[in-house]
Amino acid sequence: MKEPDFQQLRLFMQVAQAKSFTSAADATGLSVSTVSHAVRELEKQLGLRLLNRTTRSVNVTEAGEQLISKIAPLMEDLGLALRSTAAAGDEVAGTLRLSVPSSASRLIVQPLLRRFLLAHPG
Repeated sequence: MKEPDFQQLRLFMQVAQAKSFTSAADATGLSVSTVSHAVRELEKQLGLRLLNRTTRSVNVTEAGEQLISKIAPLMEDLGLALRSTAAAGDEVAGTLRLSVPSSASRLIVQPLLRRFLLAHPG
């Protein structure tokens, strides 16, 4: 069995929450066809129907509810991990080395450096 990918799981969760392929597509910026195909492929890979579809509604099956209960906390943790990692990349950190004459250091660099170090303690 081919392993489901993150995108398929994310789109399934979006459809289940919205109870609509159209709403899920709008929320993700993808086409309805792309969302539908991803969910259909996920169901095929798992060998389970996760959603009951009619022309007017989408409802989560018992198997879909079980999957949601197991992956929702994991998806949330993954989202937090990705956001915190991205935020850490925005932080200025490391050693700052300057080579300036001592008179320029006292008059210009030191006042600026204090503010810089307060703003960027890393």
